[in-house]
Amino acid sequence: YYTYADNMHSTIADGDKVLFKYIDYTGTEDWSSVLGHIDTPQVAVDVIPDGSGNFIILANRRYGENNTQDMRIIKVGSDGAIVWDKIHTISASNIFGQKIIADGNGGYVILTNEIGGTPILYKISSSGVYENHYEYPQSDPTICYGIAANGSGYHLAGEADNGTDKDGYILNINLDFTEGTNISETNPTSGNEGFRDIVAHPNGYLATGSCDNLGEGLNDVWLVHYDNGFSTELVETLGGADEDYGVSAVLVPELFS
Repeated sequence: YYTYADNMHSTIADGDKVLFKYIDYTGTEDWSSVLGHIDTPQVAVDVIPDGSGNFIILANRRYGENNTQDMRIIKVGSDGAIVWDKIHTISASNIFGQKIIADGNGGYVILTNEIGGTPILYKISSSGVYENHYEYPQSDPTICYGIAANGSGYHLAGEADNGTDKDGYILNINLDFTEGTNISETNPTSGNEGFRDIVAHPNGYLATGSCDNLGEGLNDVWLVHYDNGFSTELVETLGGADEDYGVSAVLVPELFS
């Protein structure tokens, strides 16, 4: 089967392949392409435009007898032709990339994790060449899924496993990639909190994820609003009788006030 995107994965299933499609503004599929190999399952998790009509795709692979995991980063043109195709790994580590963003200087920053629980920022050039990576081990195993960037740095959102359950976790990384102040966030009326995304806006940040539901259903969407200094302004839980998960957030500028 083909997998396009699932940022909840920490491992890759046999048979997974990268599928990417170009769909125009009317919803019409103009072209699609499948990449992969029977002996190297891989899954795509993110795609961004490069501002010149091309697209940068972040995928993850599993290969070899030891099931080693690394990242595959592909640049494709607007016609689907591959411009470049790069494999990135970190020695002696199994990694899983989650998000890729432009760094404002022509290159890209990838949010990845060592699957045992260490967040990593991985930097590449505009041509996909490795430049540097930065590891941020925490006192508890921590996985980050979302990233927001602004003039103050990079802000990573995820979850930390404290041994009993999980807590929402924000890692603030300075523009020079040194670690800043981090935040552990819990919801007093639930448990097993975790963030899946974070978005920056002019007055602060919104982190979204899920938490246990002590009423109907097993999980609620969990939203935490922060000001620009990451003081908590508002915590919300949303959901009904079904299992509800917050996976991503998008700022709609014309509706923001």
